[in-house]
Amino acid sequence: MGSTSTLLIIDEEARLRQLLARILQLEGYNVLEAENARLDLKLLEREAVHVVISDVKLPDRNGIEQRAWP
Repeated sequence: MGSTSTLLIIDEEARLRQLLARILQLEGYNVLEAENARLDLKLLEREAVHVVISDVKLPDRNGIEQRAWP
């Protein structure tokens, strides 16, 4: 069996974020969650993330700005 891909979901709406995380976990993905861009950056610094799914309108930074992270 191959390695599991890690996905990061960023959305301030907890219910939506948790629902999407659960669906992806059932499909076999390792899922991390963040409610804002600050938490997202902390996760990206310590975790190997393969895919980021982000709300475009975040309270502290928009999803377009977020993709410029090194």
